[in-house]
Amino acid sequence: MMHRVLYSLLWTMLLYTPGKAQQAFHIPRIASLANSVTDSLPDADCYFIGQAHLNKLNTSLELELLLQLHARHGVQFEILEYSHSAAIIMNEYLETGKEDLLKSLDSNGNFSLLRGVRQYNQALTTEKRIRFFGIDFEGRANNRYLKKAAAIICHNKQLNNNTRLGQYLASMQLPDADIPQLLTQIKQYLSVAADTAASLLGNYYIDLLLITQAQYGFSPRRDANMFMNFQTLYKTLSTYTPNPRFFGSFGYAHIQPGNTQSISYRLQYSNSSPVRGKVPLIGIQYFRSVTGESYQTTIGNLSALCNKSALRQLEERVSDNSPEVLIYGKKNLSLLPCKPGLQTFSAVLLVYNYPGSRSYIFE
Repeated sequence: MMHRVLYSLLWTMLLYTPGKAQQAFHIPRIASLANSVTDSLPDADCYFIGQAHLNKLNTSLELELLLQLHARHGVQFEILEYSHSAAIIMNEYLETGKEDLLKSLDSNGNFSLLRGVRQYNQALTTEKRIRFFGIDFEGRANNRYLKKAAAIICHNKQLNNNTRLGQYLASMQLPDADIPQLLTQIKQYLSVAADTAASLLGNYYIDLLLITQAQYGFSPRRDANMFMNFQTLYKTLSTYTPNPRFFGSFGYAHIQPGNTQSISYRLQYSNSSPVRGKVPLIGIQYFRSVTGESYQTTIGNLSALCNKSALRQLEERVSDNSPEVLIYGKKNLSLLPCKPGLQTFSAVLLVYNYPGSRSYIFE
């Protein structure tokens, strides 16, 4: 059953209707799955898919969707629910292929997403290559990413202690460095000496802007800051990339309908959003696929939109224990007895029998 068609006899109260079909995919067909998902999406500026963090499916799905969206809709930039200092290390790997950069991110990662993007990028001209940008909080991993990113910038731009900016970045490497204070000083420098900084930094100017304006330290209420960072990113990229387009795989709460504080809601509906009205969402729901939870646990966007009976019937769509993913497009979402917010999604993926394991963006 590699590519079977399942018809929409989803609910005992609904009659069988010919033509209402879902496609089911085993995990080895992940590229076909991504292709089918992309078919359901409009031409837009910023695409989001939800995820439950740490599931093994996420990075494979994310890679294939990113490549499909690049090829078919010109999506060149992936925004990360991660610090931009980590994204600088990722982008350096994409350019150089140096393996020690991957180890500086995580000594245990397999980095399938980064390796896949690097391989894909090699066939592209520099200006068309995929790049990563982090818009989330800084200060992760005991500032390891910040220190490494600062070292990369200093080395590549040949900054030294003869410049104030070089002094700030070099000071980050010190064991007793006051990182928050240094970030504040760099932010002030970028503000008052913007022309000098831009001349010294080149393309790294936007990198330091994103780092210094990001929230330092975790907070569950950080989407407003993420939105501000996206605005800065879009404005800067637009000066040399006409109509920049983005893809992001964020925790499903960040794309949940009705969450008016979320980054996706702000981008779609805020009057100050540069991509207002052009932000399609791909929801996700996991069945028997959650690390550290009961094997029967279901979690995802539908949990807040559908009642327990509806979720139970969806879970029973795949009764065996084989890994499988179902795609529900707009027509099929309209058949589900769930809240109207479900129609916010361009598509929803149902993930079955794919237990999670430690898996981050750079794995």
